[in-house]
Amino acid sequence: MSDNRLCNPISTTELERRWKAVREAMPPQLDALIIQGANNLCGTGGSFRWFTGVSMGTSYPATVIF
Repeated sequence: MSDNRLCNPISTTELERRWKAVREAMPPQLDALIIQGANNLCGTGGSFRWFTGVSMGTSYPATVIF
């Protein structure tokens, strides 16, 4: 996931650590999480950036199924 064009990229190792923590915290009956991001003009990104390492800088929504 590391991209040299990104400002302050999150390492692949850190993203994998986060994904593992989420998998361990998910109840067994939950099959997937749906994370959406859009209209992030301030650059923080919230849950979308936390899961993907990419901050949404457009008004178009993006969805991640985890």
